[in-house]
Amino acid sequence: MLKKNLYLKMLIIIFITLIFQSCSLVPKREDFLSFKPVPIEKADPFPSKFQLKKNNKVVIISKFDINELQYSNQSYRLAQESNLSSSMTGTLEKYLRGAGVKLFDGNERQKRVLIEAAQRNEILTDNNSKNIIVDYVFFPRINSLDVYSEYEEAYETTNILTGKKMNVPAKCKYTANISSTLRIYDGTTRQMEESIDLSNEYTDRIKARNSYCNNKQFTLRTIRKAGQKTVTKNRTIIQNYVTPITYIEEMKKDSSRYIVKINCGKKCKIEPKDKVDFYTFRDPEIKGYLIGHGRVSHIIGSDYAWVLIDNPEQTIPKIKQGYVATIKFKKGFFESFTNIIDDLN
Repeated sequence: MLKKNLYLKMLIIIFITLIFQSCSLVPKREDFLSFKPVPIEKADPFPSKFQLKKNNKVVIISKFDINELQYSNQSYRLAQESNLSSSMTGTLEKYLRGAGVKLFDGNERQKRVLIEAAQRNEILTDNNSKNIIVDYVFFPRINSLDVYSEYEEAYETTNILTGKKMNVPAKCKYTANISSTLRIYDGTTRQMEESIDLSNEYTDRIKARNSYCNNKQFTLRTIRKAGQKTVTKNRTIIQNYVTPITYIEEMKKDSSRYIVKINCGKKCKIEPKDKVDFYTFRDPEIKGYLIGHGRVSHIIGSDYAWVLIDNPEQTIPKIKQGYVATIKFKKGFFESFTNIIDDLN
């Protein structure tokens, strides 16, 4: 009863927030003619031609390693039977593509050679052009898998919408708890840059046929869902790590708003209203220090997007042509709401 009341209150808050959000100052395509060019200073140093062309990160992913589960025969067997590794890897690849990442598309032998090179701390480069062909190598590993079920007896409650009594049937509650780690190696420094904890508990229910709660197929389904939710819960952390690097090309303004053009758009999976962070350019690290924020407008193409600058009084004096703009991935309202519901289950 308390959970249902909480869900209803949260839905009301979300709808109110969405109404306010619809009143946005982000420019639309029909507004573009009202913007006039503004002189903009050129950065020194300035990005190279290679850097300007290379917006999207290139990543190699090895499948989620389940060898750590061999210490528990049951967990290892359930991970194999549920195709947990493939399911989690597929979810991770989906979110990386959604961030504009180019997954390494060589054959399996080339992929294995590059993965082993990273493990040996060898530089991952193209021998002909000497340009980096792989930015990151991802090594995900499942550390533990715990699965259990319990019987929930039938009970009577009150419908919060109609006020009528209703019977809730007996259910079997299945829970899967997954702990995993994503290690990220940099393709240029050969060093492990980051280790991200990917852990989550997922619960699902099915109408009980008896009190034993030993439905094998539903158990495997719960494990797969737990794996997918584990990656999904950490989606923005992973995507922001590999966010596309774009560069400021020009600036315009109307009576009160300033917009800058960046050199990538739809091909970098950039969409209207995406949040943007502006940085100085510092070679060879690319990103320097943070100088401001913005929001992607509706004026967007394959190779460009116009970004509305937030707090222009503070940011405009710092903006230069060639400075860096990166997308800041955030969870939407409904995604955050879904995560809260999962946690309450």
